[in-house]
Amino acid sequence: MRSVGLTAVSLWAISAILALPLLDPNLTGAGMHVLVGAVGTILAALLCEASVVLFNFPKIVVPPHMRADRGVLAALRERPERRTC
Repeated sequence: MRSVGLTAVSLWAISAILALPLLDPNLTGAGMHVLVGAVGTILAALLCEASVVLFNFPKIVVPPHMRADRGVLAALRERPERRTC
């Protein structure tokens, strides 16, 4: 839920990559620029999505109602360990 917007951006870029061979089979000119831009968008969105899920950062990408929450790593660090003796 925390990174649904970034997932939507990634899926848009993936759909652009899948539709690209139908529009420009030789990948020349503008087609190559779209391909490079889509791959860059996917990589940036995946990196930002991992940052949002693990650290809840950057706050501008996190939904407003979840900005006060901790990330997954902070929540795991603060959980008391269960010891069986």
